Amino acid sequence: MQDLHLLRAPLAMNGAPDRSALAAMAVAGADVAGGTRRGNRHGSVNQDSFIFQKVASSSGAVLHVLGVFDGHGMLGEVASLMARETLKKLCHKGPLLDGKSLADSFLAEPMPAMTALFSAMQAQVLSAHEKPPSKYTYQDGSYVWKLHVDDPEHPRDYVDENQVHVAIDFGCTATVVVVLPTGIVTGNVGDASAFLVTSRGRKPQVTLDGVEALSVLHRPDNPDEQARIRRDYPGAALFEDGYLCPVSSPVLADYQINITRSLGHKHFREIGVSPEPYVAMHYLPCGKDYVITLVLCSDGLTDEITPQRIGELAAAASSAKGLVEEMTSLAHSLGKAAGDADDVTAVVLRIVYPG
Repeated sequence: MQDLHLLRAPLAMNGAPDRSALAAMAVAGADVAGGTRRGNRHGSVNQDSFIFQKVASSSGAVLHVLGVFDGHGMLGEVASLMARETLKKLCHKGPLLDGKSLADSFLAEPMPAMTALFSAMQAQVLSAHEKPPSKYTYQDGSYVWKLHVDDPEHPRDYVDENQVHVAIDFGCTATVVVVLPTGIVTGNVGDASAFLVTSRGRKPQVTLDGVEALSVLHRPDNPDEQARIRRDYPGAALFEDGYLCPVSSPVLADYQINITRSLGHKHFREIGVSPEPYVAMHYLPCGKDYVITLVLCSDGLTDEITPQRIGELAAAASSAKGLVEEMTSLAHSLGKAAGDADDVTAVVLRIVYPG
């Protein structure tokens, strides 16, 4: 890509601009927005949540923290909100690594910091299993299930009016991106996604240069995940329709799940649903007349819109807010037309370099 520079170290030669300083200024002034649209699967409940925060290090460096969380199944919205609130608290109060703030932790050790962040979110979502709502109504399409805990002092199951017991087990997918002055560190579990879109020029002459996936889809049809589960979890069954099911657990005898990594899930960990995130470091593109767009989204968006289309919409966008509204509205409309609209959430960060 012409005039595109990957920032690995400060560049200031023969009086040329320091591109790291240029990137740092552009990151500090980035345009950020997020939004969500409730689907029709769970009544009035939206199981998605999102966050975008600007934080500063002790040295004054500006970082952006972006996150999308997608709860699934019973109490999925509890997991999603718990993960988001944990990240929000760490942004404002910390500490994360060795007593350091979140911003200082990511500047010092980006990838260990992301792993520690996911561990902190996992601990809080698991702790929520010990204090679930005493009464809970779960809606799946037209089916409404009214439940109460079996033992308020030591809740293990929900029980319905027919005394059917349901294991208290819930979780959420997550994708988190931290934008540093000259780089991007990403982490994800499940099928919430992150993309880096690079375009060049200004309207009406805009060129889409590329769309790069920054996340991994942790689903049962992922060959690496299949190999991991078959190797380490003989009590799990992988089916061709894309679901992971227990075959030896009396607690989860009637359950199935279509992801292989997630925050939470006290019981599904027994069959390989892991909270361990995929973590990676990416250099931040920087170039004359470039627009760098980060898109984080739940699977409600990617199930309806291809990465190529996301890239085209990003290249044509004039603002982060406009792009969020266009993508979530389009995905919601497509899902609704098909009769099954999932919750749709997106967070967008745009960095515009001068021409």
